[in-house]
Amino acid sequence: MWVTGSWRTERLLLASWIVSAVVNVWLMWVLPGAETIPFHLVWIGLSIIWGLTAFRVGHMWVVLGCVAVLAGLHVRAELRVRRSPSTRPVA
Repeated sequence: MWVTGSWRTERLLLASWIVSAVVNVWLMWVLPGAETIPFHLVWIGLSIIWGLTAFRVGHMWVVLGCVAVLAGLHVRAELRVRRSPSTRPVA
């Protein structure tokens, strides 16, 4: 597709994904217990952007790292909130 080869279209796609990712990460924090769909929408959008734009590999690693860290921080916070002193890990 010749349209996705233009820098203007790539910037628009990237900006759209960034907005979508920020909204979905926010939804993960605001809707505890319903974070599965926003989590997957972030990763699905990232894979679509990777396929439609000319990302540099270094930039992609930075984006992957940021998304993974944000998701990991959310999981860690959820574990701290949901774990009570009476809960014992299953061994």
